[in-house]
Amino acid sequence: MDFMPGESVLVILQPPEQRKKQFSKKWALRSEVLILLMTVNLAFSAGLFFQSMAERIVFSREVVKAMKKVDRLENELVNATSMQDQQIEKLKNDLLCTKVRTENKLTTMKSGNSYYFHNDSMVNWTEAKKYCEHSGMHLATIKDENELQSFGTTDNFWLSASDMGQSAGHFLWGDGSELKHISRWWKDGEPNAFGAERETCVSIYKSKLFDQPCSDKTFFVCQLPDSCK
Repeated sequence: MDFMPGESVLVILQPPEQRKKQFSKKWALRSEVLILLMTVNLAFSAGLFFQSMAERIVFSREVVKAMKKVDRLENELVNATSMQDQQIEKLKNDLLCTKVRTENKLTTMKSGNSYYFHNDSMVNWTEAKKYCEHSGMHLATIKDENELQSFGTTDNFWLSASDMGQSAGHFLWGDGSELKHISRWWKDGEPNAFGAERETCVSIYKSKLFDQPCSDKTFFVCQLPDSCK
């Protein structure tokens, strides 16, 4: 069975008995909160008919106890719901990571980062970005010089950096961090393709960075998200 990235998998991975217990607990808590609230409201109404101060004091204490119990039950309900939401997100993420690892031949570096080198077809930068995201990954972001040297590609491959939406030549990685013009990272003379009203994206070739028009077609590198490590 195929699953798209982000599809809920709770009904697949969670046993029916466990789901029934979770929903039963939630509704039991909700019912108890409602009953207590109704009891408190009735008690307030009944309190109007108490004659002695002693009766009113006893009644007030019982109301306070009831309200504290209501608060406690509401907190339990919120915590139970939050925990279930976290479990669902973890299950979804685990299934997505398994799907990505199964369907793609990944290369894992010493840093623990895993990459998919797509060299079956050449596409422009935007198409490469969409492909990676649809596959549960993102265009590669390289932050370590040693890792950069491990990319001994013999063809150009798109990375996540570009100057889209920025001033010409101001490159940002896909996570929003800046790619500086560090000379040893770039091929001699690079970057040199950027300019006014021109969108420029970054590729890698033989462990060196190049900038070129985002409309160019070349191979690309996807990266497994950190949540899958």
